[in-house]
Amino acid sequence: MRCPGPLAVALLLLPRPGGAAEPNDSHYRALQWNLRAIGLEQAWEVTEGSADVVVAVIDSGVALHHPDLAARFLPGRDFISDPALSGDGDGWDDDPTDVGANPEERVYHGSHVAGIIGAASNNSRGVAGVDWRCRILPVRAISSITNDGTDADLAAAIRWAAGLPVPGAPTNPNPADVINLSFGGPGRSAVLEDAVTAALAQGVVVIAAAGNQGKDVRSFYPAAIPGVITVGATDYSGALASYSNYGAQVDVMAPGGDVAVSLPGEYLGKTWEAGILSTSYYHAKQAYSYRMFDGTSVAAPQVTGVVSLVLALRPDFTLENIHALLRGTGVPVEGCSTGCGAGLVDARAAVELAQNPGALPGGEELFQGGCQVGAGTGAGTPAAALVLVVAVLLGLARRAGALLGLLLALLAAAPACTGEMGTVDERVDGSPPLVAQPLGDGGPSGTDSVLWSPGELCSDECSAGTVCAAGVCRKECDQPTPGCNAPVKACGADETCLQVSVTDYACLPAQAQEGDACGGNVLCAGGLLCLVVDDQAARCVKLCVKGQCGAGEICETTSAKCEVCLPE
Repeated sequence: MRCPGPLAVALLLLPRPGGAAEPNDSHYRALQWNLRAIGLEQAWEVTEGSADVVVAVIDSGVALHHPDLAARFLPGRDFISDPALSGDGDGWDDDPTDVGANPEERVYHGSHVAGIIGAASNNSRGVAGVDWRCRILPVRAISSITNDGTDADLAAAIRWAAGLPVPGAPTNPNPADVINLSFGGPGRSAVLEDAVTAALAQGVVVIAAAGNQGKDVRSFYPAAIPGVITVGATDYSGALASYSNYGAQVDVMAPGGDVAVSLPGEYLGKTWEAGILSTSYYHAKQAYSYRMFDGTSVAAPQVTGVVSLVLALRPDFTLENIHALLRGTGVPVEGCSTGCGAGLVDARAAVELAQNPGALPGGEELFQGGCQVGAGTGAGTPAAALVLVVAVLLGLARRAGALLGLLLALLAAAPACTGEMGTVDERVDGSPPLVAQPLGDGGPSGTDSVLWSPGELCSDECSAGTVCAAGVCRKECDQPTPGCNAPVKACGADETCLQVSVTDYACLPAQAQEGDACGGNVLCAGGLLCLVVDDQAARCVKLCVKGQCGAGEICETTSAKCEVCLPE
């Protein structure tokens, strides 16, 4: 049973001066629709996170050297005890690398989850994460070979991540503030529940995916464990996703996407699925990549990232504060009056209210009272009878930029949480040991799309003279001056030759000509370089030809050793 709260607040906050913060990551604008849907551009104006916040990802491990992840990782650990399932030839060790299932394996579920939470952001490549500054603690406890894990391994991983002692493992020097659990299965496990409860008792926020069975979450664990923040999924339209579990145990929703639906328009010459894009790895080609998934497994880390942003502002917040904040700032999900918790997580409202609770009437009371999360059976007191209802469509008002503040408050006493813990090391319902799968009973799902970005590969086999870029076989080219976009004979006037793997270059469509705005997904044609000049917006400038420029121009060398023509 979820912790009832002393106050529920739904509000529309005034826009901050200067507008929203849009990161320049190359795939953000075209494909990361989900981050805009939960108000992150406005949230980033308030905070980009803090390196003092540690987020543990207990999953299948990670691609440690992914260029959009490597700088974010703390030293992690591998808790897969069976060498036959670990894929690395041993049991527990200090290497959380996801070794992949086989040469064609392209799931890399833990890497995908980690990227949603904290991919390196605003770095002109790949994707943006929810939290740009937090540190990620990778903990491997799910086998990529079988897509499952055992109760004992998962419980050990949770305890270690929380900074609790685990026999056979060294002390974790970087205990997590937040733990993300994007896995689960049917049936209640005492050993898993005890580990989660112990983490909660340490003050760690534990966030779990609701599951992908499309039914009541009450028998899906760890999502149904008392005190856990349970996350359901919405689809691209904003409605409850058909696959998402729902019910009284769901606390909040986040976009889970739908790979059966296409995003409007084209990007890099093709249509893309309305899934959730994040970091991945293409094992067969030994290449770092980005991949679309859908499910509650990718919804949960978005809430994890939002909680991390809140803790960057308010490291003093307790579990009760976080529960109350999420309950108070969610946006109702269309067509889901019950079973979707507080509704869609609102990152902007959450960080604004965390930053200044006293800015709104009743805001301070939001963080007072509450119950002891995971405390076991307790008797509740009646809720107070004051309800303030303000009927304004939050999303519509935000899009219209209305200068309006809304308050929806329910003042209530704070009863204790209810629910009993299991006391034996077996399934409470007598079922076999848990087979916890990353995305529910179907295992990992998603599309075979692997995005092109400099240094990445896609999966298509192309004929001689062509290479695969953005899922399309394109003409191969030989870049004579890497990084400077010199004209290449093989490419057309409206194309540019760019690196698409460690060894390959391809002719890609270029929309921008000399003087045009560029950057992100907008490429300059051959012979032009995207450059910021005199602190102005980036635009395409002409490369010098044998040191020569036109009248009124001078040939200057950039920091990347490219020669460009600039006004004298």
